[in-house]
Amino acid sequence: MYITFFVYAFFGALSSVVCGEAASPTKPWLTRDAIVAAAIEGHPDVRAAEQAWVAARGQHLQSSMLPDPEFEVEFEELPGAFDLGQFGERTVAITQTVQNPIKWFYRSRSTKHITEAVRYSVYEMTRLRVATRAKVAFDRVLADQMILASTHKHLALSEGLRDRARVRFEAGDVPRLELLRAEVEATRGLNRLTEAEMGLAVSRTVLAELAGQDIPPRVEGQLLSEVAMIDLERLHQLSRQNRPDLLGSEQVLASTCSSRSAAVAGWVPDVSLSLGRQTINGGGSRSSSWKASVGFAIPLWAPFRQRGQLMEAAADGARADAELESLV
Repeated sequence: MYITFFVYAFFGALSSVVCGEAASPTKPWLTRDAIVAAAIEGHPDVRAAEQAWVAARGQHLQSSMLPDPEFEVEFEELPGAFDLGQFGERTVAITQTVQNPIKWFYRSRSTKHITEAVRYSVYEMTRLRVATRAKVAFDRVLADQMILASTHKHLALSEGLRDRARVRFEAGDVPRLELLRAEVEATRGLNRLTEAEMGLAVSRTVLAELAGQDIPPRVEGQLLSEVAMIDLERLHQLSRQNRPDLLGSEQVLASTCSSRSAAVAGWVPDVSLSLGRQTINGGGSRSSSWKASVGFAIPLWAPFRQRGQLMEAAADGARADAELESLV
């Protein structure tokens, strides 16, 4: 008897849980943060900006590397053009050009600033722009949902007044003009409902395009939020610290300063280091020896090249300074 009671109780509890889940399914609502995250993750503009940042990092990596070494094999005193085994003298050497460290440092530093400028001005700014558009589109959907709900209520009230006016007209309490006014207002309410539905459909389409996915029948959120009271000086300080376009312009300005320093350092010559092994064929015997050499590049055209580099760096600096001033 007790066993039968527990069996019935178990299956009764199981059926109540299943029916309860079926009666109240989880509502597929989306929040503002979820929409913004989906828009940033899947928007093609953000992906393009990220690849631009990756390309800038690749350029910085290239500028930090040494030039490719030069491998050289030289044959002398050959009896024929292709009789390489009958050489009189053979030299195998490898040469590496080392850029002067001051110029290398400032040039690498300049490209590093350019990489950071692309990060802020292109990547972070694109993320901010897409996030802002997603928030505006999300709030537009919320507002249209509220408008649609209010329109439904207004239509219900208008239809109720129309029905009451018809009853009173049939009873002879009000003239026909009162009934006509109520019917016109109910028709206007129906038109407003159609406009509200169309507006919600449009705003949902815009939000779905930004999010890159279908939007559920309803989104969840609040339009009203507390506005922080910040004085103008504090707001100006926060903008200089957090705006990606300002940070990017500051990085461009720092890059031009490093470029000027690299141009001035062009007077210091580059160094070429060479290490080789020389083999002499003396008929029946061969002897080998090592040789090392150091060479310096003569900056003969440095005055002209440096002048052009300084002009370019000064122009880029003036342009970056003007852009920074316009953003501030």
